[in-house]
Amino acid sequence: MKSSTQDLATRAQLARSSVPFEKRTFLKFTAPGLNGQDVTLVFEASSYKCGAPLHLQLWSNDHEEPCFWSPYVTLTKSAEPSGCQDGEIVVKTSDENAHLRDVLLTRGFFEDTGRRLRAGYSVLEIWTMTDLFTAALEEVLGAQKPAKKTKAKAAALT
Repeated sequence: MKSSTQDLATRAQLARSSVPFEKRTFLKFTAPGLNGQDVTLVFEASSYKCGAPLHLQLWSNDHEEPCFWSPYVTLTKSAEPSGCQDGEIVVKTSDENAHLRDVLLTRGFFEDTGRRLRAGYSVLEIWTMTDLFTAALEEVLGAQKPAKKTKAKAAALT
């Protein structure tokens, strides 16, 4: 049974909070970077408190990249009301995200619904997560270790 977007977002947030400094990344791919050179990116998922529940960021997968320790871009936005159906996300495709729009759609991670949402001066797009994307997200969330690892880390700090 396929998980709902809200369930995926909740599980992503719980996974992130159980070991807060451990990156849980998935779906590695290469795309043209802002500087014209290719960059290898991975997704990381969490959740928003309101609006469209799934929070997605793209991170560099290269330890040598200056952007390794901060997100390359934040892909999704929390907009309320978003009108999103289950399996849909609100995506920022302007400014620093513009060069990634076609790459993400062409690779089959998402499908554009054609619906748009105005948020201030921005126009956001509503995309559907494909089975490819959802399966990869489910896999990384399902692979999380129980909180035992977190307790061991906390005990080592005291």
